[in-house]
Amino acid sequence: MSGFLHGAHAAQPPDNRLLPTRPALWRLGFTWRESRTRTAALHIPNIMVLSDVTGYGAEQLPARDYAGYEARVRSVASESKHLPFIWDIWNEPDIGVFWKGTEDQFHETFARGSSVLRSALGPATKICGPSTTHYDRAYIIRFLDYLKAHHIRLDVLSWHELAVDDNIRTVQEHLRYARKSF
Repeated sequence: MSGFLHGAHAAQPPDNRLLPTRPALWRLGFTWRESRTRTAALHIPNIMVLSDVTGYGAEQLPARDYAGYEARVRSVASESKHLPFIWDIWNEPDIGVFWKGTEDQFHETFARGSSVLRSALGPATKICGPSTTHYDRAYIIRFLDYLKAHHIRLDVLSWHELAVDDNIRTVQEHLRYARKSF
């Protein structure tokens, strides 16, 4: 078992059912306030999906109001100072369900979000991304090229691997390529 993807809350499942699975990660987002104390007490590392808190609608598109976005990020960071989150800036920015802007705007949003987090929480703050819907080598390369060109540190490279039950070897291939190349 690797961990929970928004699948557990403040009291559910109960500890006697949860702890035997030895979760290595707990991905928090919409329910982070209810879960954060519990996961910290259980010493389960958390990936905090910042975009779940800052908003997804077109009206929440950071490029419409970067100052407002940065204020929302600062507020969440302030409320989380004592928690050792790994910060996922934006969930699935490669699809319109979660990201309403261009790829360039996502890059800028990522840069601003990570800058605010590191400013508020310190340089050791761990940041992950791009958290795309699937492994997309070209997208990841463009993302990493942007980060490199702008001197932005990425601590965890992430993407989602869904519906791979019939071809789990592709996950291994993607990991091997990413480790070797990036």
